[in-house]
Amino acid sequence: MILMFRAYIHIVFFSFSLLSFSQFNEKDILFSVNNEPVLAGEFIRVYNKNIDLVEDESQKDVDNYLQLYINYKLKLSDA
Repeated sequence: MILMFRAYIHIVFFSFSLLSFSQFNEKDILFSVNNEPVLAGEFIRVYNKNIDLVEDESQKDVDNYLQLYINYKLKLSDA
């Protein structure tokens, strides 16, 4: 029963994330780092690629993952 509930929650979350991402055009600029644009399509691709690898549930949240991605891009630009 609990396993079925968890599977249901994952399906709902995945469906919600797909619907929320469908509002973006892949060429829309999501944010910029040092005047270098980061496109929404790039973020969506990385998010979908890594979502199954993430074990921490809080990092699967799109807003939290976006903040992690922004921090990653900032550190990358500093290097």
